[in-house]
Formats: sequence, C-alpha cells, structure tokens
Amino acid sequence: MTTKNVCVIVPDKVVSVDGEAYALDTWSFDDSKVWAIQWYGSSKTGDIEPAPVNGKIEAGNEDITEGDYDAKVKPYVDAWEVQKAKIATAVAEAEKKQSDEMAAKIANRAAVRKLGKIPVENRLPIYPSGVESI
Repeated sequence: MTTKNVCVIVPDKVVSVDGEAYALDTWSFDDSKVWAIQWYGSSKTGDIEPAPVNGKIEAGNEDITEGDYDAKVKPYVDAWEVQKAKIATAVAEAEKKQSDEMAAKIANRAAVRKLGKIPVENRLPIYPSGVESI
C-alpha cells in the first residue's frame, strides 16, 4: 500500500486519510496523552502532538519516522478503512433501496395507467358523459 497523508484528531475521534475524513464508531486506542497525529506520506515523517494537561501543553511534539508508522499510525488507517467500507456499504444499500422503490413506483404507475384508472400526467382527465365530478 502506498503511504498516504494521515491526520488523526483524538478528541474528535476523527481520522483523515488523503483529505477523506471519517468519525470512527469505535475508538479502541490507548491515546489519552495524544491530541493529534500528522503523517506526511511523501516524506514518510510526521509528528504526534501531546494533549494539554490542565490547559497547558507540557511537552513538545514527538517526531515520528517511517519506522514508527506501523505502531503509531497504521492502526488508525486500518480503523479508517473499516469505517470507510462500512459507510460505503450503507450508502450502496440505501441507493439500492431507493432505486427499487422508484422502479416499483414507475411499474405501479404504468400498470394503473394501462387500466385507465388515473389520468396520465400533463393530460386532462376524460370522464364518461354525464359525470360532472368525482
């Protein structure tokens, strides 16, 4: 897999990979001392920003290198991929349901029109003689 740009915002439980962000449903990471993680795929470097303690940041950013990627960045990318697949599946199911509903609606309209039970859109209804209202 090509290394990508990754941004993790721990308080918001958001992971962004190449600008595509997802809030993760499950957050099983032990990162209470981390505020954010930045990873730059082109240089294969990044940094970890510490979380403030009592409103103050007690230490500077921790620089990370390619050797740190698997332990400190990849778990977030893996969780992001799971969330992305989950959302893609939900979207596909919703689109299929909407498509099926529209197909059924069109089929029902066509069947009813064939029977002559309702007026066709953009046409005036034609009633038998002697009928003034319905």
